[in-house]
Amino acid sequence: MSPMAPPAVGPVRIEVRGVVRREDFTLRLDTAISEERTAVIGPNGVGKTTLLRLIAGLERLESGELKIDGRVVDNAGSVFTAAHQRSVAVAFQDHRLFEHLRVVDNVAYPLRRAGLKRAAARNRAGDYLAAVGLSEAAMVRPAQLSGGQRQRASIARALATPARVLLLDEPLASVDDQSREDLRDLLTSTEHRTVVWVTHDPDDARYADTTLTLTSRTLNRASSQP
Repeated sequence: MSPMAPPAVGPVRIEVRGVVRREDFTLRLDTAISEERTAVIGPNGVGKTTLLRLIAGLERLESGELKIDGRVVDNAGSVFTAAHQRSVAVAFQDHRLFEHLRVVDNVAYPLRRAGLKRAAARNRAGDYLAAVGLSEAAMVRPAQLSGGQRQRASIARALATPARVLLLDEPLASVDDQSREDLRDLLTSTEHRTVVWVTHDPDDARYADTTLTLTSRTLNRASSQP
């Protein structure tokens, strides 16, 4: 279980019906995510990361509607809720750490935004770094980290974000095999109400309650895990 998280009160329902379009890329979506843990699978280039960006508020619908917990956050027109107002935490595959901040302050950043004082935020960030096995790197800057360490720092920051939904884009792609199982357990036991996990790894997908399959830039209906 993560060191600190919002209280669990059941999964957040995410409903999206619409189209994302940019240049020569079109993604058609018609699905609902209603389980605590959902894996999103499919070949490269079909829009898995785009789906996460859409939920997070980093992409817009060209047409259609996106609801999070019954609230419209994007209707391709008059309504668009900004990313920081959606109660969504994200760990992207490219990490997106703040290079000028120490690792502990990267992880503390969402806690500071939530109103914690610097010392309290750093203390809690330290708990998350310990949970991902990165305590020894707390005071260095991201440039001094390996790829696997950067990914673990990104995971720690996402887990530290007070949010109802946790979005993960290939979160274990750069992590060594020795750490992978422990991190899977950590990510699937988080108290974020809903976890959406993009992955190519069948071992990751089997931790999910439901699997969504993206093929040819079309999101197919969910299938429940046995």
